[in-house]
Amino acid sequence: MNANRQKTRPRAIVDIESSGLGPDSWPVSIAWHILETGAEGHLLIKPAPGWIGWQDEAEEIHGITRDRLQRDGVLPDEAAREIAHALREADAHSDAPALDQAWMDKIFAGTRGLAIPAIRRYGDLFPGASRQDYQALVREVGERQAHWKALADVRRLAAAVHHHGKR
Repeated sequence: MNANRQKTRPRAIVDIESSGLGPDSWPVSIAWHILETGAEGHLLIKPAPGWIGWQDEAEEIHGITRDRLQRDGVLPDEAAREIAHALREADAHSDAPALDQAWMDKIFAGTRGLAIPAIRRYGDLFPGASRQDYQALVREVGERQAHWKALADVRRLAAAVHHHGKR
């Protein structure tokens, strides 16, 4: 192998669901999918102390109740450790990068020594394609069913990238 050849970093797609969009909202769920390997994961996140914002409309969208989070969720510091491990050395992409970066920052806020994944634009995975083109491709591949909305979303977005690569 040529010593000057740069190693290609794995690419991941992430999706984060939240308790709402208000200033006191917080991340309730995160899912990721590594494009090169198909490895994926999903976590429910319990609220940290002071995370109190909740909008019923958000619950209707993601279908996750506060009771479910308390029962099955992990605390943000545990979520941060698992995310850091899963996304190590990967370039993370999102269809809402600014918003998902804010949620990612909030998950990692109470941790030390862990690098916060930087969220890139999902459109960067489609070099030369217009936004309309890759959004049409996402619609074309349809829904990838999963029990959790965030996981279904990353599966659908990953399928569009894979489909684009076969063209």
